[in-house]
Amino acid sequence: MNKPLTMLLSFVAACGMVPSAYSLTIVPTFDGSITNDPNGAAMTNAIYAAIRVEQSNFVDNVTVKIHFTNDVSVGLGQSSSWGNSYSYSTFLTALKNSATSRNDNTA
Repeated sequence: MNKPLTMLLSFVAACGMVPSAYSLTIVPTFDGSITNDPNGAAMTNAIYAAIRVEQSNFVDNVTVKIHFTNDVSVGLGQSSSWGNSYSYSTFLTALKNSATSRNDNTA
């Protein structure tokens, strides 16, 4: 895949214009460490392949935005997340109340 096409696909994905056939929608963005890398096309293709697998395994209606970077200084990878602190009973009740599939009930 050539660089302009990779950049175009990245832009389309960043704008949320990639439709998902599933309820889980992952919107990837890629920084210059990937888009400017000689192996950038292979990296983005691998990420999109992983996204397709994950989207096909979830039915909950959720959109997740993920920013991908190629930062070799941190080793295998890292993530940051933000959220609130909930008690287990509050969390469990919310999960039970939002169950939409047999898998949700089993979990």
